[in-house]
Amino acid sequence: MDKVLVIIPAYNEKKSIGGVVRDVKTSLPEADVLVINDGSTDDTSGEARQYGAMVLELPCNMGLGVAVQSGLIFAQDRGYRFVARMDGDGQHRPTELRSLLAPLEKGEADMVVGSRFLKAVSVSELNEYKPSLARRIGIGLFSGLLSFLLGTRVTDPNSGLHAMNHKSISFFAKEYPPDYPEVEVRVMAHKAGLVIREIPSTMLHRTGGASSITSLKSVYIVLEMLTSTIVGMFRRTER
Repeated sequence: MDKVLVIIPAYNEKKSIGGVVRDVKTSLPEADVLVINDGSTDDTSGEARQYGAMVLELPCNMGLGVAVQSGLIFAQDRGYRFVARMDGDGQHRPTELRSLLAPLEKGEADMVVGSRFLKAVSVSELNEYKPSLARRIGIGLFSGLLSFLLGTRVTDPNSGLHAMNHKSISFFAKEYPPDYPEVEVRVMAHKAGLVIREIPSTMLHRTGGASSITSLKSVYIVLEMLTSTIVGMFRRTER
């Protein structure tokens, strides 16, 4: 496999990050692993290094988009051909990384997204993850909106499991949405002419810590994402 970097943005994920890094290295031993520590107040960095990851330290908590873009700039500067991005809370399965990267290696896509809502292959692959009512409404809203705006079916607009080829890395290293970026990323990729493909993925319960997104915050996030999506459709994007 060509040079691959797995980037893992993390904020206060000391309880889970070590196991995530370990499982990535077991599932994809030829890849390098970079944890972007987004201003954690716990020992996320120490745990990541203990299990063999490189760590990129951000000076303070700057948000998911900045963390991901920092990882993409790192990858571009060091000549990685492919990047996979996953979360540091243990909800993604590192065993799916090879399937995520396969369409990129075959030249079938510029960006691959792991979707929790495409049909599972078998009963054993059904998701443990059950989103809250607020999240289900948000996911349904943005699935419909993106499918309409982009003219193609979008089943999981909020997925944090992505893979990119060099073309996508170069594009998003220059500009990446700063807050709750997944929906806007799909719009930007479409407008830039990048080929996006969804493949089935599974999501597990968190292995440690707790999500910072409350029900009230979910409403704010939906409104912010809705605004940025609509604005993004009319904003000029370089191809």
